[in-house]
Amino acid sequence: MIEDKKCKKCGRILSLNRFKLHYDKRRGRSYYMGDCKHCVQEYERQYRKNTPWINAYFAARQRCNDENSVNYHNYGGKGIRCFITKNEIKELWFRDKAYFMKLPSIHRKNNDGNYTIKNCQFLEKGENTKRAHSIPVIQLTKNGEFIKLWGSVTEASRKLNLTQGRISGCALGYKHFLYTGGFKWKYRS
Repeated sequence: MIEDKKCKKCGRILSLNRFKLHYDKRRGRSYYMGDCKHCVQEYERQYRKNTPWINAYFAARQRCNDENSVNYHNYGGKGIRCFITKNEIKELWFRDKAYFMKLPSIHRKNNDGNYTIKNCQFLEKGENTKRAHSIPVIQLTKNGEFIKLWGSVTEASRKLNLTQGRISGCALGYKHFLYTGGFKWKYRS
């Protein structure tokens, strides 16, 4: 049995464990790839460096299509589909100047909408995360009169020096948190 193989890319003769074993479903057999693992990794690294938008494309597709994905229940499980193509993601990348961003992240403008070119844009990851977790909260008097609409529980807690957990508990209607800081709180629906 052959224990060494020559890499087609770098020309080095290496042991078989340095090559990726590939299973061909059509032929029903396995074989070792022509390029060693190191050359394959180097190719993938260069490919992702030259096409940085491709990560966003594959991540969006996986969230929507792969039932084994950690976030599938938040995307594909809720009926959100990925209709955007690689070329459209590339177009978004340059339109939104994502190449200037430290950590670009794909954002859906309508959170319940599908991944389409009209519904997507690139944002800094921090801004995208902040938008995802900021649910507006309404501050009311004990009589239920409107005082102020806050952008998020975090914003209200920082300005009024109240704990986020107590504001959230009150907004969710927990019986132990009828009032927090002398106010009623409700999430904007």
